[in-house]
Amino acid sequence: MNKDEVNAVAADAFNQAQDGLAVPLDPEMAEGMGAFAEQALTLQDVLDAPLLTTEGEEDDQG
Repeated sequence: MNKDEVNAVAADAFNQAQDGLAVPLDPEMAEGMGAFAEQALTLQDVLDAPLLTTEGEEDDQG
């Protein structure tokens, strides 16, 4: 897939989406246009995040 093909598919998808239509894309074309699967955070992911834990930390203020 070359740049011209990707640009043509992207322009067509944009025009259809502007009209409020759902635009199904070939998976290979979607990947070439930068599509990716995104996983949402779960509550457990947030609770397990090391930057958010306070266990064992002491208050350094007076």
